[in-house]
Parts: sequence; structure tokens; C-alpha cells
Amino acid sequence: MPYEKLPCNEHGMYPRSLEIWYPSEGINEAVIESCVREVSRDFLDLEADHISFIEPTNREEALQAYSEDIARFRGDVKLVFTEELIESMMKKMSLTREEVVNLLQRGV
Repeated sequence: MPYEKLPCNEHGMYPRSLEIWYPSEGINEAVIESCVREVSRDFLDLEADHISFIEPTNREEALQAYSEDIARFRGDVKLVFTEELIESMMKKMSLTREEVVNLLQRGV
């Protein structure tokens, strides 16, 4: 097996894909590139020279896809937006609280 560092499941099978979950609100392309490089190095023994974003997704599309995936596997999902997120978006986008909440709800 070329990627022996990958964890196996209870049946001794290696994963066919990987998901990387970054525990922070500050996710951008640089953070994603860093995470991909680290996973590639730590689990695949590969040094990634270049990371490409083949089909980039905007925030609204990503939230919609996430909600659909979770609903399919776990039932209906209710997303709750933190006050910190709302306030941060209000400052960054120069919008009112109501406008930000409407924007977030439309995106989901």
C-alpha cells in the first residue's frame, strides 16, 4: 500500500477520499492550501508544489451543499448563526443586522 500512514476503518480498509475540517472562522485559500500541504505531507508522504482550486465555491453555495449533505445523512439541520459572525459581517459589509441575517438565511 503506497499510503501506509492513512488510518484504516474497523474493517481494515483505507479511505477513498479525505475531508479536511479546519476549526476556525478565518478560512481562506491560503489556509486551505496550508491544510492540504500538511495532510499531503503527513499522510501521503507528498510535498505539494502547487495547489489548484478546480471548482471554487462561494460561501453561500458551500453552506447550501453542507446543509443538504447533513440533511441527507442525519435528518433536517438547523443552522444557527453566532452573534460574532453577524457582527463581523455587519462591520465588513456595512450592512444592518437584519440585512446580514437575511443574507445568511438566503444562503442556507
